[in-house]
Amino acid sequence: MIQPAGERLPASWKGRAFRAWPLDCGLLRVPERPADGARAGRSRFTLPLRACVIRGDGLTLLVDCGPDPGLMQHLPDLAWQAPEHDLETQLDILGVPAETVDHVVLTHLDGDHAGGLWNYGNERFPKAWVHVQQAALDWWRRELDGRARVRYFRRGDLERLMNCPRTLIHDGDWALEPRIEIWLREGHTPGHQVVRVEGEGGLLLAGDLLSTRSSFRPGLRNDSDENPAEATRLREELARLDCSAWFLCHGMIPWQEQGLVVA
Repeated sequence: MIQPAGERLPASWKGRAFRAWPLDCGLLRVPERPADGARAGRSRFTLPLRACVIRGDGLTLLVDCGPDPGLMQHLPDLAWQAPEHDLETQLDILGVPAETVDHVVLTHLDGDHAGGLWNYGNERFPKAWVHVQQAALDWWRRELDGRARVRYFRRGDLERLMNCPRTLIHDGDWALEPRIEIWLREGHTPGHQVVRVEGEGGLLLAGDLLSTRSSFRPGLRNDSDENPAEATRLREELARLDCSAWFLCHGMIPWQEQGLVVA
């Protein structure tokens, strides 16, 4: 059963239900391509940047972290954040102190999803285990060393992630607990993972594979996919799953205001 979660997440939620809440982390301006015939610097469209906090059965899980605010200052044409979009502010609104976060699952290491793990280089979640795929780390090492286009994730952030004693590196599908499964689903980037919360219908958090309503269109290709054919195949596979709710990190979410309960 999925239903509205209420106004705040309880400090210690026990039982079978999980509560999920979107966190607004700013806006991403997607530039027009040269083929669009647009003036340089003009935005084709603007997308929300979101993370998600899930709490239940004695644990607090954060899926993605939004962007690094320091990076936004260096790339103001790419992204925008109001003060209330700060990740810790968003968590405080829900009554979730940063030090109570137990786990952080990074769907992938693009800067708008993983950069917010730190605040100007300072650790945000001092007690959290950070979960990432080995393939994501391997690809980002090559990406930073071999190509100029770095998808806005910084070398210092990668080094901090690799050196953190609470970083847990996975190779394939794994489970955080019996009702929370993480699946390796690449295509958008190597090492991209999605989160499934089991319940009556369940909740799927698919990162940038299913990030907007348009992602559900058959045959959709995303300019930012590293392997477009594989990403398209996986989008269609995930879209066919029997889910009652979807977390769209760059799209509209029907339960945005109230959150939801997965029981």
